[in-house]
Amino acid sequence: MKSCLYLLLIILTFNFISCVNIHKNFTYYMEVPILNDEELTLNLNGIYFIEDSKKEFPTGFMFLYKDGSIYISNIGGSEIDSLFWSNPLKYLTFLESKWPSMTKTTRNFWGYYKIRNDSIYIQHFRLNDQYWMKRNTIELLGIIKDENTILISKEICKWCHVVSSKYDESGINDYTPPTEYKYFPSEFKPDSTEAWFKSQSWYKKENRK
Repeated sequence: MKSCLYLLLIILTFNFISCVNIHKNFTYYMEVPILNDEELTLNLNGIYFIEDSKKEFPTGFMFLYKDGSIYISNIGGSEIDSLFWSNPLKYLTFLESKWPSMTKTTRNFWGYYKIRNDSIYIQHFRLNDQYWMKRNTIELLGIIKDENTILISKEICKWCHVVSSKYDESGINDYTPPTEYKYFPSEFKPDSTEAWFKSQSWYKKENRK
């Protein structure tokens, strides 16, 4: 009897997880990154790296692409700013050499952005093994200060309070002052087709429209 109940519980749990739409809040890929009457004001041929990592921040660096794809790094640490800005070319060379061995993990941290006037809105996925839904979405809100600078002021994650004390139940984390990311040109950029969701049927269906 106990074994039957246990089996039933496993089946119900599996069905529940299967029914959960992990991309229901991931919508920016269905929108154009830049509206027709606006101009892209950001340099995209490189990396946006954090200026000061001594305080709390949402990500160490970002790669942005013309089609709206964005890579949001899960690499952090209070010294990451000095590691990069002391010798950016050395850091990028190291990152490029290590990237092929990292794609099994990095494929989970892609997303999409959109720019409206001087505001930038980002939706990206994060992998978290401590949560029953291991992959879920996070939103970042910010301002484009100039063609080489992005300021991120807010992070929204409705589920993150379960796994991180920096969020309350509202799921909102404000960065005051905003976290600043500066552009640095780079010949190396990860291949955006590595993103896990670009092989999913729901993504392909929308992109066929």
